[in-house]
Amino acid sequence: MGFLRCKSDPGTYFKIIGEDLIILLIYVDNALFMDSNKAQVLAHKSQFMKRWESWNLGQATEYLGMRITRDRKKQVITLDQTRYAEKVVKRFGQENCKLVTVPLPTRYNLRPNSNQDESNAALRSRYQSVIGSLLYIMLDT
Repeated sequence: MGFLRCKSDPGTYFKIIGEDLIILLIYVDNALFMDSNKAQVLAHKSQFMKRWESWNLGQATEYLGMRITRDRKKQVITLDQTRYAEKVVKRFGQENCKLVTVPLPTRYNLRPNSNQDESNAALRSRYQSVIGSLLYIMLDT
């Protein structure tokens, strides 16, 4: 369709038509078109939908779990993952947790002995899952 792939992000494509910059984001089976010219967006969406089975869901309010809000008067677009972050907090049972500077229990033994191997493996797995979820929020938004 004449789009060029962005060198820094393989899922981002762009096309320049005169003064217009059309941006196409693709991730697996999700596509998002952006341009200040609504007619250009609709034309490219239509062309895209003729080539690949897809649906026009209208103005994007969410993409890959990110909420998209617009203030057209101020020309500001805001992305956030509040809902996903709330799901992560709930999944790991941290809704009522207390603020601490270190995410480990007090007096945590960093040198496991034979009696602690099994519990440390479970704690390590849980910690890795929490960190992975937080990294997803950080890297994707």
